[in-house]
Amino acid sequence: WHWIQRENTMDWMLSAGDNPWYQLATRFGLRVLAALLLLFIGLRVARMVGNWIARKLARSELDATTSMFLGRVILVAAQIVVLLAVIQTLGVPTTSLLAVLGAAGLAIGLAMKDSLSNIASGVLLVTLKPFRVHDQVTINGSTGRVESISIFQTRLRGADNQLITLPNSLITTDSIINLTPGTVRRIELVVGIGYGDDIDKARAIALELMQADP
Repeated sequence: WHWIQRENTMDWMLSAGDNPWYQLATRFGLRVLAALLLLFIGLRVARMVGNWIARKLARSELDATTSMFLGRVILVAAQIVVLLAVIQTLGVPTTSLLAVLGAAGLAIGLAMKDSLSNIASGVLLVTLKPFRVHDQVTINGSTGRVESISIFQTRLRGADNQLITLPNSLITTDSIINLTPGTVRRIELVVGIGYGDDIDKARAIALELMQADP
């Protein structure tokens, strides 16, 4: 009985091997398995490489703003390369795919012009460096310490510990007040005195109080 069952199994395998649908399913299944394995390993490797490059850039002479921005750009580029390799593993022709993506990219670019302007503004912020990470700035009426400059947006931490997120395109089209570079800053205080008081005496008292404060 075992011999007959083994013979039937061999006959089924031989007949299935001659079936074109079985061959197609086997070939496609192996491609999908290889693509999933490549996607899993590739994304992990891309993240490791991106973190390693970010650490190297942070230790170099580049400032924190530029190194952070370049690290994220390199990570995104590595992930795109992995996705293209996965698509090629699945058997999709990359040349025709790139042509389709180019045509679709034009339409998407027109629809996402605001996002593209944010990317261009982010490159300008990193290149021109009107401010850096940890600087105290005032932009569009919002004042805070710069926490990060990403591809699309810049984050500030306000004095009340609120997180302020500003699109990069809004920053480059508005005035930027950087409060960090100067070590001495003028502060205006309005001090009211009575109409009958001595102005010179009040001024002398105010100057004495300021000079006594370190």
